[in-house]
Amino acid sequence: ANKYEAPIQILGKVEGDNLKIGNLIDIEVGRLKKAWERE
Repeated sequence: ANKYEAPIQILGKVEGDNLKIGNLIDIEVGRLKKAWERE
């Protein structure tokens, strides 16, 4: 395996985790906005 393979795999995993976290945050923000608009 070349020396760049592992870091790229790790970066890919981190990117995937960040996307998941970002989606969760977006969902929460969306919920808060809806709740706030109902007030």
